[in-house]
Amino acid sequence: MGSGSKPSNASLQAVGGPVPRRLGPFRPPCVKLSDWTVFIVERESENELTQNIDPRGWALIAAAAADSKKGKDIVIQHVTELLVVTDYFVIATGANDRQVRAIAEEVEDKLREQAGVKPIGREGVDEGKWVLLDFGELIVHVFQPEVREFYRIETLWNDAPFVDIAEAGIEKPEYSERIAGLLVGEFDRAEADDDNRTRPEDEGE
Repeated sequence: MGSGSKPSNASLQAVGGPVPRRLGPFRPPCVKLSDWTVFIVERESENELTQNIDPRGWALIAAAAADSKKGKDIVIQHVTELLVVTDYFVIATGANDRQVRAIAEEVEDKLREQAGVKPIGREGVDEGKWVLLDFGELIVHVFQPEVREFYRIETLWNDAPFVDIAEAGIEKPEYSERIAGLLVGEFDRAEADDDNRTRPEDEGE
């Protein structure tokens, strides 16, 4: 592939989806980094908005969009230290196939309007049980409850920190007992780490 061309349709299809599904999105090594980089640069140059909002901002926009459509169990995970394929996951739950599709559509609309980005891959829209939107540096997963509970992808990378969705302007999120437990444990650990870093002199006493 020449340096001035975008990846082929076959390459983009390979880039966009989860292989295998239960492990989340992976991009195979056959897609050359140079090709991927060219595509991202060309995509971002299409809209100046993308140069003012980083992937963390994309994740916050996606989370707020999911909340606006009554999505539940919304979490943002910062996975860049653990995965080379993306920087952030946004995971949300819809009650049924109709709501799952509505959440995914709203996420796509708001990211296009506010950040100037479009997904380079979509999966599961027709079934509406698990919709995956791949924006490159951001992957959005929208599940029906039973599918979310079965795969539990927010636990696959336990060391990936959660982002406080209050940053997205979400004041009263709805959480199941399991997800609430994950978040409480995460933020308790983060607070303990902060306390330890602010009192290093205690170790010498």
